[in-house]
Amino acid sequence: MRPSRHARSLAAAGLLTVLALSACAPAFAQDHERERELMLTESFDLNGETLLIDVADADVVVRNGSGDQITFEVWLSARNLPEARQRYERMNFRAEKNGGTVSLRSDEDHNTWANWDWRRWGGFDVIVEATVPEDIDARLISADGDISVQSLTGNIVVISEDGDITAERLAGDVHLETEDGDVGIRAVSGSRLIARSEDGDISVGELNSASIEIHTTDGDILGKRVAGDAIDVRTDDGDIIVDSVTGAMAAQTHDGDIHISIEQLGDTSLRTGDGDITIRASESLAADLDLRGHGLSLRSEIRFDGQLDRRTIQGELNGGGPTLEARTGEGTIVLRLTGN
Repeated sequence: MRPSRHARSLAAAGLLTVLALSACAPAFAQDHERERELMLTESFDLNGETLLIDVADADVVVRNGSGDQITFEVWLSARNLPEARQRYERMNFRAEKNGGTVSLRSDEDHNTWANWDWRRWGGFDVIVEATVPEDIDARLISADGDISVQSLTGNIVVISEDGDITAERLAGDVHLETEDGDVGIRAVSGSRLIARSEDGDISVGELNSASIEIHTTDGDILGKRVAGDAIDVRTDDGDIIVDSVTGAMAAQTHDGDIHISIEQLGDTSLRTGDGDITIRASESLAADLDLRGHGLSLRSEIRFDGQLDRRTIQGELNGGGPTLEARTGEGTIVLRLTGN
């Protein structure tokens, strides 16, 4: 059973703390019952090549280092190293430089005994660590594992079929996508950010990109500071909470609440099928209002010219400005204006 909206919001708020702590954590957890072994290490000099990591069953950690070189390390962490080595050998990890790409790849182990969740119950993990220059184009893929990427600038694509994604201090054109997991973003800037999850929460610290798309099918979206020319935030089943918004924004949830604070208004549309909407802004906010819901509340002494009743607020606020539209089918809309 899905938790209540209030519980989900509290859980989402905790994600930023977890994300901050994760940046300081080691690549894999210390387990005193486990042994660790370095299975592969390779280094390549770079001259404009791109990075590709495409692995089947492994966690991936990519961070920047000094110099123009890529260094791969593949670690095994296990309670039973002899058994884990057999599994590792069947995965066929290999690193190579070919044309314009430096890559690390592995194969999926199709042995019948491995069809169960070996990563959770098998007592061992494979961890890929890559140290790369700051300026690099990268494509990072794990079929079954978490991916963490830190301090890179370029065209960056991160895809996990079954795992969480953590991004910190990225710049450029950034695409983060997981089919089953959470996405945690500490700081991203540049031309574009796309963050998607089919089944998980998306937590955002600092975003400043011209184009921002944040979509989850089943989860909450929590943002601290989001700024962009075009901000698109959507969830089918969850809440949307953004502490500071600068720019034009479209936010939509089919089943959840929307709570935003406006720092600088661009054309804004907020829609929920079954939830409440709370908008906070300065009392000097100038906007063309179009608010419609089951119940409406405008909490401030304002200069307003237009229609104002229990279900509709439509007209010019403080002389008018960008459009501020909000719709809810079954909930209330609260516009709270406060002094600077």
